[in-house]
Amino acid sequence: MADHVTEYAINTAEEFVEALSPTGRIFGPTDRNDFVPPTNLFRGHADARWSLLPSALRRTRDNIEAARRAGNAAAPPVTLVQATVERNTLSAFFQVADRQGLALPEDSRELRNALQKVAMPWPPEPFWSVLALVQHHGLPTRLLDWSRSAYAAAYFAAVDATRWVVGRKQPPAGATHLAVWAITDPYVKLGVELFIRQKQPAGRAVGELKIVTAPEYGNPNLHAQLGMFTLYNEPNPDPNADVDLRPLDEIVRDEFQIRGVLEKLTLPINEAPRLLTLLARHNVNGAALFPGYDGVVKFVDEMIMWEEFAANV
Repeated sequence: MADHVTEYAINTAEEFVEALSPTGRIFGPTDRNDFVPPTNLFRGHADARWSLLPSALRRTRDNIEAARRAGNAAAPPVTLVQATVERNTLSAFFQVADRQGLALPEDSRELRNALQKVAMPWPPEPFWSVLALVQHHGLPTRLLDWSRSAYAAAYFAAVDATRWVVGRKQPPAGATHLAVWAITDPYVKLGVELFIRQKQPAGRAVGELKIVTAPEYGNPNLHAQLGMFTLYNEPNPDPNADVDLRPLDEIVRDEFQIRGVLEKLTLPINEAPRLLTLLARHNVNGAALFPGYDGVVKFVDEMIMWEEFAANV
C-alpha cells in the first residue's frame, strides 16, 4: 500500500471491533492524559476494492463504463455539464420538498436565487447543508459522507456484505473483503481551517479538500449516524474541461504531500454476519442509525439474516 494509506488486514470480527474501538490500539488516545481524543472520520465499504468516489461522480463513471462496454466511445462530460446535472437534481429536490411544506436547512431568498444558476467551483458553500440532506435521503451528490463513529461505518460495510454471505444479493465478482476507511485527526492533518493546500511550484493552482458539516437538526439520519462530509474543489476549474473523476484516495496521493492521512482496515467478507451481530451489541444497528419505523424494519431484517446465517453454519 502506498504511503498515503496505512492498511491493516484483520482476520476476525472480534479483532475488527477491537481495532475500531475509540480506546483501541489504532484509534485510541496516544496520551493517557488526553481527555479529548481526536475526531477521526470513518467510512464503510462492503467491497474493500471500492474507491472513495462521491455518488454523483460514481454514477457518471458507471454510465461511461456501460457505454464503453456497449461499444460507444464514451468520454467524461465536461465540468459544466456535470455541475449542471447535479444542480438540476438539487433544484428539483428543493422545489418538490418546498411544495410539500417540508423544512429545508438554511433556506433564504439568496439560496433560492443561487439555485437558478451553476456556480464554479461546484458546489458553492451555500448549498452544502441542502446537499447533506439530499445525500442522506439517497440522491447522488458531490459530497462523500463519513461518520465520526467507526462502528457506524462498519455497520454499513457489514450489512451489505451480510446480504451477500446469506445469498440475499449477488456480490461483485472477486469480492473477498469489506473495509472501513478512516481519515485520522483531520482537523490537524487537513489543517485548522478544515482544508489543506499543498505547496505547489509557482504558477500551479491549488485544490482544496474540505471537511463539511451540516445542521443535524431536521436531519435525523445525519444526527444518528454522526455524519460529516468531505468535498474536493478543483483549482480554478475549466468549465469546458473533462470532469475530474478521481476518487479521494487518488486525490490525496496526487495532490497532498501528507503521509498517514488515510487508513484502511479490511476484514474477510465471510466475517460480516458476525461483525453485524457484534455491532448490534454496541447498539449500532438499523434501528439506531435510521430513526423511525423504517429503521426498526431494517433491524428486524438484520436479525433474520443472522438467523439465516447461523442455520447454515
